[in-house]
Amino acid sequence: MGNFYSNITLSTDDRDKVIAFLIEQKRHTFVYPTDRFICVFPKHDSALFEMALKLSDECKCAAFAVMIHDDDVLVYKLFDSGNLLDEYNSSPGYFSGLDQESTGGDAEKLCQVYSVPAEKAAIEEILRKKYTFESNRHDAIIAKLDLPYCTVGSGFGYLQKDDAPEELVVADLIETAADADDAAFADESSASSAPGRNYQELDQGSNLAKSAVTNMLNDPELLQRAWAKAKAGADDYVKAMMETEVKGSAGDGAVVITSKGNLQFTGITISKQSLALEDVGKIEELVLAALNDVAQQTRTKMEATKRKVLNQQLGQLGL
Repeated sequence: MGNFYSNITLSTDDRDKVIAFLIEQKRHTFVYPTDRFICVFPKHDSALFEMALKLSDECKCAAFAVMIHDDDVLVYKLFDSGNLLDEYNSSPGYFSGLDQESTGGDAEKLCQVYSVPAEKAAIEEILRKKYTFESNRHDAIIAKLDLPYCTVGSGFGYLQKDDAPEELVVADLIETAADADDAAFADESSASSAPGRNYQELDQGSNLAKSAVTNMLNDPELLQRAWAKAKAGADDYVKAMMETEVKGSAGDGAVVITSKGNLQFTGITISKQSLALEDVGKIEELVLAALNDVAQQTRTKMEATKRKVLNQQLGQLGL
Protein backbone atom coordinates (compact mmCIF):
# COMPACT_ATOMS: atom_id res chain seq x y z
CA MET A 1 0.00 0.00 0.00
CA GLY A 2 1.37 3.39 -0.98
CA ASN A 3 0.92 6.78 0.66
CA PHE A 4 -2.50 8.36 1.16
CA TYR A 5 -2.41 11.93 2.44
CA SER A 6 -3.58 15.48 1.88
CA ASN A 7 -2.60 18.87 3.25
CA ILE A 8 -2.71 22.62 2.65
CA THR A 9 0.18 25.08 2.83
CA LEU A 10 -0.91 28.65 3.59
CA SER A 11 1.42 31.60 2.90
CA THR A 12 0.63 33.37 6.16
CA ASP A 13 1.92 33.47 9.70
CA ASP A 14 -1.44 34.46 11.25
CA ARG A 15 -1.90 31.24 13.20
CA ASP A 16 -4.71 32.56 15.39
CA LYS A 17 -6.81 33.62 12.40
CA VAL A 18 -6.40 30.23 10.71
CA ILE A 19 -7.31 28.32 13.85
CA ALA A 20 -10.28 30.56 14.64
CA PHE A 21 -11.65 30.08 11.12
CA LEU A 22 -11.27 26.29 11.24
CA ILE A 23 -13.02 26.18 14.63
CA GLU A 24 -15.82 28.37 13.30
CA GLN A 25 -16.20 26.05 10.28
CA LYS A 26 -16.13 23.01 12.62
CA ARG A 27 -13.33 21.37 10.64
CA HIS A 28 -11.34 18.53 12.15
CA THR A 29 -7.69 19.25 11.34
CA PHE A 30 -4.16 19.45 12.61
CA VAL A 31 -2.55 22.87 12.24
CA TYR A 32 1.23 23.31 12.18
CA PRO A 33 2.86 26.77 12.00
CA THR A 34 6.34 26.79 10.47
CA ASP A 35 8.49 29.76 9.43
CA ARG A 36 6.48 31.89 6.98
CA PHE A 37 3.77 29.28 6.46
CA ILE A 38 0.97 27.46 8.22
CA CYS A 39 0.31 23.83 7.25
CA VAL A 40 -3.18 22.39 7.65
CA PHE A 41 -3.85 18.64 7.64
CA PRO A 42 -7.60 17.90 7.25
CA LYS A 43 -8.98 14.61 8.53
CA HIS A 44 -11.28 14.16 5.54
CA ASP A 45 -9.89 14.49 2.02
CA SER A 46 -13.30 15.38 0.60
CA ALA A 47 -13.10 18.75 2.35
CA LEU A 48 -9.57 19.56 1.15
CA PHE A 49 -10.08 21.90 -1.80
CA GLU A 50 -13.14 23.68 -0.41
CA MET A 51 -11.21 24.27 2.82
CA ALA A 52 -8.18 25.58 0.92
CA LEU A 53 -10.35 27.99 -1.08
CA LYS A 54 -12.04 29.37 2.02
CA LEU A 55 -8.80 29.68 4.00
CA SER A 56 -7.16 31.46 1.08
CA ASP A 57 -10.06 33.91 0.93
CA GLU A 58 -10.25 34.40 4.70
CA CYS A 59 -6.50 35.01 5.12
CA LYS A 60 -5.97 36.76 1.77
CA CYS A 61 -3.03 34.53 0.98
CA ALA A 62 -1.89 31.72 -1.29
CA ALA A 63 -3.02 28.18 -0.48
CA PHE A 64 -1.35 25.13 -2.04
CA ALA A 65 -3.58 22.07 -1.51
CA VAL A 66 -2.14 18.65 -2.35
CA MET A 67 -3.66 15.18 -2.33
CA ILE A 68 -1.74 11.91 -2.85
CA HIS A 69 -3.63 8.68 -3.57
CA ASP A 70 -1.73 5.42 -3.04
CA ASP A 71 1.44 7.15 -4.30
CA ASP A 72 -0.01 6.73 -7.81
CA VAL A 73 -1.87 10.03 -8.20
CA LEU A 74 -0.98 13.58 -7.22
CA VAL A 75 -3.65 16.25 -7.44
CA TYR A 76 -3.10 19.86 -6.42
CA LYS A 77 -4.95 23.16 -6.57
CA LEU A 78 -3.39 26.57 -6.06
CA PHE A 79 -5.55 29.39 -4.70
CA ASP A 80 -4.75 33.01 -3.94
CA SER A 81 -7.12 35.28 -2.00
CA GLY A 82 -10.08 33.05 -2.82
CA ASN A 83 -9.28 32.64 -6.53
CA LEU A 84 -8.29 29.38 -8.23
CA LEU A 85 -5.03 30.02 -10.07
CA ASP A 86 -3.90 26.55 -11.08
CA GLU A 87 -4.81 22.87 -10.77
CA TYR A 88 -3.03 19.66 -11.71
CA ASN A 89 -3.70 15.92 -11.94
CA SER A 90 -0.74 13.61 -12.55
CA SER A 91 -2.95 10.71 -13.73
CA PRO A 92 -6.48 11.82 -14.72
CA GLY A 93 -7.39 8.39 -16.10
CA TYR A 94 -6.33 6.45 -13.00
CA PHE A 95 -9.77 5.62 -11.59
CA SER A 96 -11.19 4.75 -15.02
CA GLY A 97 -8.23 2.49 -15.85
CA LEU A 98 -6.98 4.74 -18.66
CA ASP A 99 -3.33 5.65 -19.19
CA GLN A 100 -3.51 9.41 -19.72
CA GLU A 101 -0.93 12.16 -19.58
CA SER A 102 -1.02 14.66 -16.73
CA THR A 103 -3.42 17.58 -17.06
CA GLY A 104 -3.10 21.17 -15.84
CA GLY A 105 -0.13 22.50 -13.98
CA ASP A 106 1.14 26.01 -14.72
CA ALA A 107 4.81 26.27 -13.77
CA GLU A 108 4.87 30.01 -14.42
CA LYS A 109 2.02 30.69 -11.99
CA LEU A 110 3.54 28.48 -9.31
CA CYS A 111 6.87 30.26 -9.61
CA GLN A 112 5.20 33.68 -9.67
CA VAL A 113 3.18 33.04 -6.51
CA TYR A 114 6.20 31.75 -4.58
CA SER A 115 8.70 34.23 -6.05
CA VAL A 116 11.03 31.72 -7.68
CA PRO A 117 10.89 32.71 -11.39
CA ALA A 118 14.23 31.01 -12.11
CA GLU A 119 12.70 27.60 -11.32
CA LYS A 120 10.06 27.71 -14.09
CA ALA A 121 11.81 25.21 -16.40
CA ALA A 122 12.61 22.86 -13.52
CA ILE A 123 9.01 22.91 -12.26
CA GLU A 124 7.69 22.25 -15.77
CA GLU A 125 9.96 19.21 -16.05
CA ILE A 126 8.82 17.93 -12.64
CA LEU A 127 5.15 18.24 -13.63
CA ARG A 128 5.60 16.27 -16.87
CA LYS A 129 8.15 13.55 -16.07
CA LYS A 130 7.30 10.04 -14.87
CA TYR A 131 7.74 9.21 -11.19
CA THR A 132 7.66 5.82 -9.50
CA PHE A 133 6.09 7.42 -6.45
CA GLU A 134 3.99 10.58 -6.65
CA SER A 135 5.24 11.64 -3.23
CA ASN A 136 8.63 12.07 -4.93
CA ARG A 137 7.00 14.50 -7.38
CA HIS A 138 5.49 16.33 -4.40
CA ASP A 139 8.94 16.37 -2.77
CA ALA A 140 10.54 17.84 -5.91
CA ILE A 141 7.87 20.56 -6.25
CA ILE A 142 8.20 21.54 -2.60
CA ALA A 143 11.99 21.78 -2.91
CA LYS A 144 11.84 24.10 -5.93
CA LEU A 145 9.12 26.33 -4.46
CA ASP A 146 10.88 26.41 -1.08
CA LEU A 147 7.73 25.33 0.78
CA PRO A 148 7.72 23.41 4.09
CA TYR A 149 9.09 19.89 3.60
CA CYS A 150 7.00 18.63 6.54
CA THR A 151 4.02 18.36 4.16
CA VAL A 152 5.68 15.61 2.09
CA GLY A 153 4.33 12.26 3.25
CA SER A 154 2.27 13.90 6.01
CA GLY A 155 -1.47 13.53 6.46
CA PHE A 156 -3.92 13.62 9.36
CA GLY A 157 -3.94 9.85 9.87
CA TYR A 158 -0.15 9.60 9.97
CA LEU A 159 0.20 12.53 12.37
CA GLN A 160 -2.48 11.10 14.63
CA LYS A 161 -0.26 8.03 15.01
CA ASP A 162 2.86 10.18 15.63
CA ASP A 163 4.20 9.07 12.23
CA ALA A 164 5.75 12.36 11.19
CA PRO A 165 8.90 13.54 9.39
CA GLU A 166 11.74 14.88 11.51
CA GLU A 167 10.98 18.40 10.32
CA LEU A 168 7.64 18.30 12.16
CA VAL A 169 7.36 18.32 15.96
CA VAL A 170 4.20 16.39 16.80
CA ALA A 171 3.91 18.15 20.17
CA ASP A 172 3.50 21.49 18.33
CA LEU A 173 0.46 20.34 16.35
CA ILE A 174 -2.82 22.06 17.15
CA GLU A 175 -6.00 20.01 16.72
CA THR A 176 -9.27 21.75 15.82
CA ALA A 177 -12.95 20.70 16.03
CA ALA A 178 -12.80 16.97 16.67
CA ASP A 179 -16.53 16.16 16.61
CA ALA A 180 -18.88 18.16 14.35
CA ASP A 181 -16.84 17.70 11.17
CA ASP A 182 -16.70 13.93 11.75
CA ALA A 183 -20.47 13.72 12.10
CA ALA A 184 -21.01 15.76 8.93
CA PHE A 185 -18.58 13.58 7.04
CA ALA A 186 -20.30 10.39 8.24
CA ASP A 187 -23.63 11.67 6.87
CA GLU A 188 -21.98 12.66 3.59
CA SER A 189 -20.23 9.29 3.21
CA SER A 190 -23.41 7.31 3.77
CA ALA A 191 -25.14 9.33 1.05
CA SER A 192 -22.46 8.73 -1.54
CA SER A 193 -20.31 5.70 -2.40
CA ALA A 194 -18.51 7.16 -5.43
CA PRO A 195 -15.12 5.48 -5.98
CA GLY A 196 -12.18 7.56 -4.86
CA ARG A 197 -14.32 9.96 -2.84
CA ASN A 198 -12.50 9.21 0.40
CA TYR A 199 -8.85 8.42 -0.29
CA GLN A 200 -7.84 7.57 3.28
CA GLU A 201 -7.95 3.77 3.72
CA LEU A 202 -9.04 2.31 7.06
CA ASP A 203 -6.87 0.12 9.23
CA GLN A 204 -8.12 -3.47 8.94
CA GLY A 205 -6.70 -4.61 12.29
CA SER A 206 -3.81 -6.68 13.53
CA ASN A 207 -5.64 -10.03 13.20
CA LEU A 208 -5.95 -9.63 9.44
CA ALA A 209 -2.25 -8.75 9.15
CA LYS A 210 -1.23 -11.78 11.21
CA SER A 211 -3.43 -14.04 9.06
CA ALA A 212 -1.84 -12.72 5.84
CA VAL A 213 1.68 -13.34 7.15
CA THR A 214 0.76 -16.87 8.28
CA ASN A 215 -0.66 -17.66 4.85
CA MET A 216 2.52 -16.41 3.18
CA LEU A 217 4.76 -18.55 5.40
CA ASN A 218 2.70 -21.65 4.61
CA ASP A 219 2.52 -21.03 0.87
CA PRO A 220 5.82 -21.53 -1.08
CA GLU A 221 4.37 -19.86 -4.17
CA LEU A 222 3.39 -16.79 -2.17
CA LEU A 223 6.85 -16.74 -0.62
CA GLN A 224 8.39 -16.72 -4.11
CA ARG A 225 6.11 -13.85 -5.08
CA ALA A 226 7.10 -12.00 -1.91
CA TRP A 227 10.78 -12.47 -2.79
CA ALA A 228 10.15 -11.18 -6.31
CA LYS A 229 8.35 -8.17 -4.85
CA ALA A 230 11.27 -7.54 -2.50
CA LYS A 231 13.68 -7.51 -5.44
CA ALA A 232 11.37 -5.21 -7.39
CA GLY A 233 11.11 -3.02 -4.31
CA ALA A 234 14.89 -2.70 -4.15
CA ASP A 235 14.92 -1.51 -7.77
CA ASP A 236 12.08 0.92 -7.05
CA TYR A 237 13.94 2.22 -4.00
CA VAL A 238 17.09 2.93 -5.99
CA LYS A 239 15.09 4.67 -8.72
CA ALA A 240 13.11 6.70 -6.20
CA MET A 241 16.25 7.86 -4.40
CA MET A 242 17.86 8.87 -7.70
CA GLU A 243 14.79 11.02 -8.41
CA THR A 244 15.00 12.69 -5.00
CA GLU A 245 16.67 16.06 -4.61
CA VAL A 246 18.09 16.83 -1.17
CA LYS A 247 19.12 20.25 0.08
CA GLY A 248 21.36 21.03 3.05
CA SER A 249 22.32 24.43 4.38
CA ALA A 250 24.30 26.22 7.07
CA GLY A 251 24.65 29.74 8.41
CA ASP A 252 20.99 30.65 7.72
CA GLY A 253 21.43 29.81 4.05
CA ALA A 254 24.92 31.26 3.68
CA VAL A 255 25.98 27.92 2.21
CA VAL A 256 23.51 25.65 0.40
CA ILE A 257 24.44 22.24 -1.02
CA THR A 258 22.17 20.06 -3.16
CA SER A 259 22.53 16.38 -3.98
CA LYS A 260 20.68 13.36 -5.27
CA GLY A 261 19.42 10.69 -2.91
CA ASN A 262 22.62 8.69 -3.38
CA LEU A 263 24.68 11.66 -2.07
CA GLN A 264 25.91 12.55 -5.54
CA PHE A 265 26.33 16.30 -5.06
CA THR A 266 24.78 18.46 -7.77
CA GLY A 267 25.43 22.01 -6.64
CA ILE A 268 26.77 24.41 -4.07
CA THR A 269 25.81 28.03 -3.46
CA ILE A 270 27.84 30.37 -1.24
CA SER A 271 26.46 33.82 -0.49
CA LYS A 272 28.48 36.95 -1.11
CA GLN A 273 28.49 37.60 2.61
CA SER A 274 30.31 34.31 3.16
CA LEU A 275 32.84 35.06 0.46
CA ALA A 276 33.48 38.42 2.11
CA LEU A 277 34.60 36.70 5.30
CA GLU A 278 38.32 37.05 5.87
CA ASP A 279 38.36 33.91 8.03
CA VAL A 280 38.80 31.03 5.55
CA GLY A 281 38.31 28.61 8.44
CA LYS A 282 34.81 30.00 9.03
CA ILE A 283 33.84 29.36 5.40
CA GLU A 284 35.21 25.83 5.68
CA GLU A 285 33.11 25.30 8.81
CA LEU A 286 29.97 26.46 6.98
CA VAL A 287 30.65 24.15 4.02
CA LEU A 288 31.25 21.22 6.36
CA ALA A 289 28.07 21.97 8.30
CA ALA A 290 26.07 22.13 5.05
CA LEU A 291 27.52 18.79 3.95
CA ASN A 292 26.53 17.23 7.26
CA ASP A 293 23.06 18.72 6.94
CA VAL A 294 22.51 17.33 3.43
CA ALA A 295 23.74 13.93 4.64
CA GLN A 296 21.24 13.99 7.51
CA GLN A 297 18.41 15.07 5.19
CA THR A 298 19.36 12.21 2.84
CA ARG A 299 19.23 9.65 5.66
CA THR A 300 15.78 10.91 6.64
CA LYS A 301 14.50 10.63 3.08
CA MET A 302 16.09 7.20 2.65
CA GLU A 303 14.14 5.88 5.63
CA ALA A 304 10.90 7.43 4.40
CA THR A 305 11.43 6.04 0.88
CA LYS A 306 12.24 2.54 2.16
CA ARG A 307 9.02 2.59 4.17
CA LYS A 308 7.00 3.69 1.12
CA VAL A 309 8.50 0.98 -1.08
CA LEU A 310 7.94 -1.73 1.51
CA ASN A 311 4.34 -0.68 2.13
CA GLN A 312 3.62 -0.60 -1.60
CA GLN A 313 5.16 -3.98 -2.40
CA LEU A 314 3.61 -5.79 0.58
CA GLY A 315 0.30 -4.08 -0.07
CA GLN A 316 0.22 -5.61 -3.55
CA LEU A 317 0.52 -9.03 -1.88
CA GLY A 318 -2.38 -8.24 0.43
CA LEU A 319 -0.14 -7.93 3.51
